[in-house]
Amino acid sequence: MIVYVCEGGIDYEAPTNIFHKLVIGNTLGYLLYDAIYGEVYHVHDMFMRFHHLMGIIGAFAIYYSANTGSIGVLSAIVGEISNPFMLYRHILKTEGKDNTAIFKFVEYTFVTLFVFNRSVIGNILIFNTWSVNNSFPILMAATGLQIVGMFWVYVIMSMVSKRL
Repeated sequence: MIVYVCEGGIDYEAPTNIFHKLVIGNTLGYLLYDAIYGEVYHVHDMFMRFHHLMGIIGAFAIYYSANTGSIGVLSAIVGEISNPFMLYRHILKTEGKDNTAIFKFVEYTFVTLFVFNRSVIGNILIFNTWSVNNSFPILMAATGLQIVGMFWVYVIMSMVSKRL
């Protein structure tokens, strides 16, 4: 987030710099860890496997690309900013605090961030990523991640509609 703000937003054709590589490298490390963890402990379904595969391909492609670092930074923000709320929600649920005000706040914050980022910001990011000259692996990974993201938006909105 700091890199994105300090650079004044996104430039779809800016040269990749060391700050972009730092963000993408950390994102890649997290994706690799989470993919391995999920397989070892059998907690991932087909969609999470596809999500991790597209993320890993995209992160490698962005990391080694000369001009997609800015796209990678915004992609990491869009894709991961809701995760702390999802994880805290799981912690509260595990502790039996799923009927508390803080749980509801965390849950609503997660849903709002996830749905807004995937369905609004993510679609703008995909459109602009396809509008400039990017490599095929970056376009495919970005599109694959957006498809999985929109699937999860559908799943989350279905859960929300059942609660209403």
